[in-house]
Amino acid sequence: MQGLDTILAELKQERGSKVGAEYFGAAAVYAGNSVQIRKDTIFTQGITIVFLILF
Repeated sequence: MQGLDTILAELKQERGSKVGAEYFGAAAVYAGNSVQIRKDTIFTQGITIVFLILF
């Protein structure tokens, strides 16, 4: 999905507000959720490691 975001940003920069596009569907939701889950997992593991080191 990052590739699509890049292409859309380039088109918007080249053409201004004349061109617009959006994408939706299961693949877009899946990609967004996987990024969020990865961030949450790293954050939780970091807190756990700090907690274990302190105690």
